[in-house]
Amino acid sequence: MIRQAVSRKKLFWQVIFLCLPTSALIYFMLNAGAEYFPIFDRYRHIVQASYFAAGIVVSCFFYSYRFRFMPSFAALLLLFWLGNSMLDSIAFGEFDSFFWAIDFFIFQVLFVSGWICGKGFSRSRYFPAILSALVLGMGVVVTAFTGKTRFGDLVLMFAPMLVYAFYIIYMGELLRNINESQHRAWLRPIKGLMVYCVFMAALLVIAFTVFKPDFKALEAKWSGVDTSGENDRSMMEMLADSTVRLKDKLSLTDRMDRSRSEMADLPLFVTYLDNFFHGSEDVPNPLYFVRSYVTKFDDSTETFEQDSLMPYNDLFSPDPTEIPLYFTAFDSSVLANGMSTMYRKVVEAEVYKIHSSPNEFTAPSTAFYCQPVAVKSELRDQFKSAYRAKMWVSELNSAYFVYNNVAGDYLLQQFQQLRFDILKNVKDFSGLDSSFYDYYTQFPPNPAYDTVRHIADSIVKAAGASLPIDKLLAVRDFFLSSDDGQARFRYSNMVTTSVPQGRRLLNFLLNEGKGNCAYFAGSTLFLLRACGLPSRVALGYSLVNRSSNNRGWYWVYSKQGHAWVQVFFPGYGWLDFDTTVGDNEREEAPGTDGTPPLDPQKAWLAATGRISAIDTIAMTAEFYMDKMVYHDLEYKLEETFRLTLDMSLARIYADSLVVVLSSLKADDRGLALSFTEPTNSTVIINPQDVQMILVNLPKPVPVDEFRLETSRREEERKASSEPKQSEASTTSRGWMIVALVAASLLILLLITIISAPYIIYKRYSRRAKRIIDATTEAYYPYRAATYLLNQMGYSRGELTPLQFAGQVVDRKFGTNFEAFTAIYQRAKYAGQPLSNEETQRIVSFYAPFEQTVRAKLRARQRFFRFMNIYNTLAFFTSKEY
Repeated sequence: MIRQAVSRKKLFWQVIFLCLPTSALIYFMLNAGAEYFPIFDRYRHIVQASYFAAGIVVSCFFYSYRFRFMPSFAALLLLFWLGNSMLDSIAFGEFDSFFWAIDFFIFQVLFVSGWICGKGFSRSRYFPAILSALVLGMGVVVTAFTGKTRFGDLVLMFAPMLVYAFYIIYMGELLRNINESQHRAWLRPIKGLMVYCVFMAALLVIAFTVFKPDFKALEAKWSGVDTSGENDRSMMEMLADSTVRLKDKLSLTDRMDRSRSEMADLPLFVTYLDNFFHGSEDVPNPLYFVRSYVTKFDDSTETFEQDSLMPYNDLFSPDPTEIPLYFTAFDSSVLANGMSTMYRKVVEAEVYKIHSSPNEFTAPSTAFYCQPVAVKSELRDQFKSAYRAKMWVSELNSAYFVYNNVAGDYLLQQFQQLRFDILKNVKDFSGLDSSFYDYYTQFPPNPAYDTVRHIADSIVKAAGASLPIDKLLAVRDFFLSSDDGQARFRYSNMVTTSVPQGRRLLNFLLNEGKGNCAYFAGSTLFLLRACGLPSRVALGYSLVNRSSNNRGWYWVYSKQGHAWVQVFFPGYGWLDFDTTVGDNEREEAPGTDGTPPLDPQKAWLAATGRISAIDTIAMTAEFYMDKMVYHDLEYKLEETFRLTLDMSLARIYADSLVVVLSSLKADDRGLALSFTEPTNSTVIINPQDVQMILVNLPKPVPVDEFRLETSRREEERKASSEPKQSEASTTSRGWMIVALVAASLLILLLITIISAPYIIYKRYSRRAKRIIDATTEAYYPYRAATYLLNQMGYSRGELTPLQFAGQVVDRKFGTNFEAFTAIYQRAKYAGQPLSNEETQRIVSFYAPFEQTVRAKLRARQRFFRFMNIYNTLAFFTSKEY
């Protein structure tokens, strides 16, 4: 008869406390991986997990007897081979045969995996540690493969595997050391499980609370996308809704390696700019589109950022998604802050978003008006949103005001020279507000930048420049100059990383002369400021006229994200000044520009208000209007006006979804749009007479679109402002974050485990030194002494307590542990009262005993022996103590 290797009681404990939690973990991993590994059907992972559970339970039962592993495992593989042969010989039909073959293969893999785990639990002391390492590795792989980088997702995905990894080591060792003959031994694993759950829950709460800010910071840092592999070194960022926008800062470490970036060829928007050269209505005059101004400079990182304290802020930056369609946002303060009256005109632009963020507003400077407009339904697959903008534009501004691009072009040279001659009227800046002038000519306090002042002085002196425009042209000529026939400055997407931060701009000016637009803009800014010219850096897009058919229309791609300088001339305002040389990629489209939306969608009526009733049979809605736009004129009504809306042909939108009329409810707010005006009215209406307009509105008003206002719009807007990872870089970044989370938790848990023996020792030691009643508290110095000896490697083994105390401890350390143990045994078991001498010996025993033992062992020896967690586990699981 084959004898048992494991008792039935321990077999039961293994199944309950080891096999079932392991099977539950396999179920969790199959569930998590079902979305990414199609072989694990998410509707069958319960059945698939049961394959593993069957294997591990049967194996534990099988190896509870003294069977050898290799013969039994070979027999198992033989059974599977026979099963495969039987499947091959049975005709199920082609599809069913394939299904059964795959399912049987999964069964084999999971059952064999469970079989090996069951054998390990039954026969190997170190198998739980090996399994723990495998689980952590699989956790990293599965978590990284899912590509999730959010803090909550990581916790839900990886924390169960981490908890299991340490649980299986702890519980495996606890079950191995339980003495079945002890009274109520069955309570030991239950108590151990409860202690572990409490300890691990507290540890996870503390860990995630302490490290959560770090995880959040890493999540925010790595959640942005740089398809070239370095998101923080790109001017562009991709958002959660897969749209793209410019960052609000400019660093000299930014890389615009457009040949490698998948974002570089993304069309962001197409725009119609109603700006043509004076006297010629068919020669487009493109302008730079401004996203933001970055005027705050950190010289330690050489980064330009937006400054909320920027004086005379003339940046108009509304969120188009927060303005109802065909209503307007208007800011007259930017016109006053622009401080420009000469050679200015109002220019209009229409912008149709493709991959550009719907929240981003960009237009030539100085914009003061934004009106979101609807995109025709047949074009919404291409253009996601649109708006109109109005700008107070300088006639002296032009994207052709890029000085290095006009060599050999007589017309452009003449165009520029005309502007130079006009700007010669500015003699100085004496009339400017001192706070304005001081702010826009301020210099970094770093003494290293004094070199820039010296370069500027030499440039001005060499050119003999005295007027502001002459100084500006001297700086232009400096960037266009050559040295021994070679251009002094060249454009390059590759950022020099070997130069320390804080020295890159100086290295660009003095040595290398090679960089991207960030280098040109930054160095130009400080050269101009050193010359006393108020200037700032603008971020936005450069427009390129590539079309000979649709004049005035411009397609803008991610590669056209750009940084340049604006210079202020009193009376003329801020003018673009771009010294970036040789950046030809911005002018090249990745392919043929598409057809723009030549016939924009216009609404004769846009009305906001509240629905009071819905008639789904008549297809009408009663609507209380509070604001309206009528033929591009906006009216705010003194009181609501009741309209009947004809909804029979209306497309109804809730967020981006099309819904039916019955989904509308009373008190819902929304926006009604009518694009085709009825032609049966012959009344001439005065646009200033609101009452006449209201009275003559059609009854009912035909509605083409109705957009329901919901709280989800704000949530959608917030979500779209959060950066998103691209599919190409998600996995690698997921690996990095998961590895960091795992490493942090592992280190914290390791520190806790290593320090646990010493913490227990200090608790016992403190209690042993504070006893009051020697008769009832003699247990504490005895417990502290035996624990200290156990950690130092001296266990009682098969000796009696007195034999251990006299033959081992006193002989080794020269203590009186035997005498103390005798008194302790009599007090514990005989129940006899102690004499005063015995009482005093118990009270004063532990402190000198501890000091003697510690003195006999070197500090290094004590340290490493206290780190041995197995000694601690053996102390609490052994019947010796």
